[in-house]
Amino acid sequence: MFWLRLYVLGVGDEVARWSLFMPLIVSGLGLGIAIASIFQLVLAGVPHEEAGSASGALQAVQQLGGAFGIAIVSGIFLPALA
Repeated sequence: MFWLRLYVLGVGDEVARWSLFMPLIVSGLGLGIAIASIFQLVLAGVPHEEAGSASGALQAVQQLGGAFGIAIVSGIFLPALA
């Protein structure tokens, strides 16, 4: 996300909608591949009896990470755009 912040700071206040299209596509694809691999890695080491609760805990941590991620990205972008 650091490179995305640098990109926005380099563009300035006039950020066109389409100028962020490719950076967001690249980051979305990368995150999708990484998250699928992390889920497989974490759940591979869990016994079958505990797979349901491990999956639920992993989903909860993912939701918390998303909430914190949105808060951090908002803290970076909003001052840059204001």
